[in-house]
Amino acid sequence: MATNGYFEQTWYQLRSLRSDPPSAVGQEGLRRATFTSSLEQAEQMFRAAAQVGTATRPLPLFYGLSQAGRTIACASRTAKGDTWRLGGHGITSGNLDGPLTAVTVTTQKKGKTGSFVRVSELLDSPVWEDTEQPLTALWDALPENSGWPLLKGHTERRLPLLAQTLVRENDSPHPLASLSVMFPPSVVEAGTRQAMADYLQDYPEAQGWDDYVRVSPHPDADPEFRVQNGWGWYPPGWGDATLHWTVQAPWSTSAQDRIAFLRTLRRSYSNPEHLLFFPSLGTGRGIHPLMAWWAVLHAFSMLARYQPAEWAQHISIDRSTYAAGIERLLAEGIETIPGLLLQVLLDVS
Repeated sequence: MATNGYFEQTWYQLRSLRSDPPSAVGQEGLRRATFTSSLEQAEQMFRAAAQVGTATRPLPLFYGLSQAGRTIACASRTAKGDTWRLGGHGITSGNLDGPLTAVTVTTQKKGKTGSFVRVSELLDSPVWEDTEQPLTALWDALPENSGWPLLKGHTERRLPLLAQTLVRENDSPHPLASLSVMFPPSVVEAGTRQAMADYLQDYPEAQGWDDYVRVSPHPDADPEFRVQNGWGWYPPGWGDATLHWTVQAPWSTSAQDRIAFLRTLRRSYSNPEHLLFFPSLGTGRGIHPLMAWWAVLHAFSMLARYQPAEWAQHISIDRSTYAAGIERLLAEGIETIPGLLLQVLLDVS
């Protein structure tokens, strides 16, 4: 596939960091050399991924992202001493010789030096240690996969929830900060506060809301859901409801502070206006989208490298119900992941 203008512009911005790196990288020494060398290797891997087909693409994509992880560690202002050094993958994929939906992913324990663990810590993203995390759940943690389930007919998926700020900069001071949050058809059809609250239990950053817009003025009335058929990432049947958080110190009730407070609750994705709640995957923190990409690509790269016959079956466009979704995701990753990398480098530095 040919690279497009967005891909090229993103890499021009990333390349500019090599002569003017974040302050934590320094101007001399091994940390600086590792930052620039890893960024060069990541770019070459992503350019190579754009030139090969689905059978091979997970390999350069995963190793490109793995090298990009080293640049993140080097650039992080919280990586003191030699904690920017990464050792090994820190992540393992299992059940590779069975159905795609049986594949699992585990991580090293907290505090280890494996790349996945160390970068997760720097991005305040969870690791799940010896727990076998299903690939299907990690797949669902990527917004691009909202309309492409691996488990067909599964209605209880935990997808990233778009949460749009309803506060405007010229609004009057007010103690409530409001978000329009997307919900799946099961919650919209149930239409109750309890269904909404139960679903949000898997989104730690979405906790703490105090109130919501109701279908009537009665204090016990259910939430007002607005169906958004085929909106954005989401398939038909999804809808949004408005939730309110009470702003407390150190935040003021000004519009600017309420907007800043709401931004701390969510993670951005692909552009600054795409702010989402990401699922926790059974941990105490929503996964960072870059780490969700990392886990999915690790599983795919291990399949392509060590189980080539099984991988060929999974990506057979004539026989596999997964093939089109996998092709699409890997193609989008070539463009999306460098954009996330640029965003993360700016955030950690």
